[in-house]
Amino acid sequence: MPFVGMALLTISRTDLVNLPMWVVWLLLLLPGPMYVHLSWAPRWRLLCMLEDGRDPFIGIESKHSEPNEDAATLAGDDDELRSVVEEYAEE
Repeated sequence: MPFVGMALLTISRTDLVNLPMWVVWLLLLLPGPMYVHLSWAPRWRLLCMLEDGRDPFIGIESKHSEPNEDAATLAGDDDELRSVVEEYAEE
């Protein structure tokens, strides 16, 4: 959108097409607040809840219903992967 806004600003300034300036500036400036609202605000709310000692995940079901498999089953014949999985599981 900012690229469309910049293109429209250039076209508008060269008087090829007369566009309302609020449309051009809206397309230039809108992506920033949209990104903050849609991307960062939900994370901020979760972090604030965790900081306050509340659990933000109450009532949300886990997608993993089966028990964890052991390292041998996960790694198969790959010895390097099996050793990494076992080391990770020990921590």
